[in-house]
Amino acid sequence: MRKVLKPRLKDLFKYQSSLEEFWDFDRELSIYNPFTFTFFITISFLILGIFHKPSLFLGFSLIIGMLFSLLIAARQADSLRFKRIAPKKGVEYEQVTTRITLQNNSMFPLINYGVFDSFSGSQIGRDQIMPQKKLIPGRKRLLSFKWLADGGMGEKTFRDLLVEVRDPLDFFSFYIHDDDSETISIFPHYEALPTLVVEFNENSFHYGELDIQKRGESINFMGIRDYRKGDPVKRINWRQTARQGKAIINVFERNVNKSIVLIYNNALSLHSGKGAESTEEYCKDLILSIAAENISNGNQLKLMTHDKNTPWGAERAFINRLEMFLIDLKLIETSGAENLIQNSLIKAEKEGVNHSSIIYFTPLIGSPDFEKTFQDILAANSNGVPFQVIGINPYPFVENFFHYGSFSGVKGHIVAVEKLVKKWKPLFKAQGIPFYCLTVNPKSSLYKQLNEARRSFEREI
Repeated sequence: MRKVLKPRLKDLFKYQSSLEEFWDFDRELSIYNPFTFTFFITISFLILGIFHKPSLFLGFSLIIGMLFSLLIAARQADSLRFKRIAPKKGVEYEQVTTRITLQNNSMFPLINYGVFDSFSGSQIGRDQIMPQKKLIPGRKRLLSFKWLADGGMGEKTFRDLLVEVRDPLDFFSFYIHDDDSETISIFPHYEALPTLVVEFNENSFHYGELDIQKRGESINFMGIRDYRKGDPVKRINWRQTARQGKAIINVFERNVNKSIVLIYNNALSLHSGKGAESTEEYCKDLILSIAAENISNGNQLKLMTHDKNTPWGAERAFINRLEMFLIDLKLIETSGAENLIQNSLIKAEKEGVNHSSIIYFTPLIGSPDFEKTFQDILAANSNGVPFQVIGINPYPFVENFFHYGSFSGVKGHIVAVEKLVKKWKPLFKAQGIPFYCLTVNPKSSLYKQLNEARRSFEREI
């Protein structure tokens, strides 16, 4: 809804209006207020006019000039039309551009004006443009805001578009406020991947890495089994169903060469950071990257977390569904964060999941929870369940990381993570479990500061 906010008398004598203070405008403030200075000059001329008539004339001339300037600004504010054009989709860490169209429908050129916009998907949040060129009556002008989408994935909004119009003498400000919002979907950034080794599917004999059936189903019959909830009705073996008195389905060879279960630890207590610069979003980016790569190779995947799971997916459309699943997936408070591996394996066994490999995603912190989790991984791997572990080093995302004044404030946290890695990496290697310890995305704004702080820390020790 469009609304014109007129200047208030109490704001005319202040260095900054209350609206400017709210928006935190980046405007240099002079040591005096122009209106206040002119007001006192005018009053002085009027007082002197009692004894000196030319001074009275000057005082009234200043009053008329200010009123005329006020009327011009009011007319410009009422006649100005503007519109925001925003994209519907974006990607984390990439630039999002919005365009603002201004049209001056008044008879006066627009000289002093500015545009202010806000975006919830950027850590900056608000930005402003103060054009240097005047806007001629009847003409349009196109302005562009460039935002870095570093505020996290999901639905973000552009809102509170504001245009300031000042009179030619720079005394009065009119604000045209449009509170209509526009939504943009910010999708995850696909991260660079470690080299993952995944075994071939044990239920696929005729299809391999370079020989994958892309459409339809395999015609190679493997046997029968009891019907499970979610099985397609078209696979029911009606003859065996009638003979055994229960639903029986036909089982065919899978037309994928690998089946991968992704387990993501979304326990709130393990994660740190905010928005795009967080372990949560970094894990999600890696999950999507690995899923996209394996789907393109003809593999099928399933994602399991503490509270939600996806069905198996082996087609390109599964990546789009996985993106939306991860955008909606939230961190949860759970008292059993250390039991995720054990619970996931039990759930997979009940569902009859046959997998070539399990890839576990988690932030790394030095706590007893990880002792239990990693012991479960070693035990499962010993029982023939192939595991891979992708750990996210969280120290770049530690809350208030740069408020310590130096890198020494988080030494204890870093040392705990390094001890965890040094202890468990050899144990995993002995059992043939790949273990990857990944750090912050190089595109992150933290990356440069992180490297400098890290080098400083290494010099100290």
